[in-house]
Amino acid sequence: TKEREKRLAELTKRELTTLDSDTRTYKSVGKAFIKTDLSVLMTELDTRVVKAEKDLNDLDKTKKHLERNVNESQNALREITSS
Repeated sequence: TKEREKRLAELTKRELTTLDSDTRTYKSVGKAFIKTDLSVLMTELDTRVVKAEKDLNDLDKTKKHLERNVNESQNALREITSS
């Protein structure tokens, strides 16, 4: 999910970079759209990308830690059953 969020923010930012700086842009807020400056949208997208990257790193560390714990538990269980 985080990878998808990151990719979506990057693609949206890429599309927004092709617009002129005076182009009217709108931000989705629930079911409504609010007029927002292009620079504000770009900043928000940058923030989303950075947050998604941080979350992905944290999730990867957690995954590695849990995999290590599973392996250690399996090895301990094998030792107990073989004794």
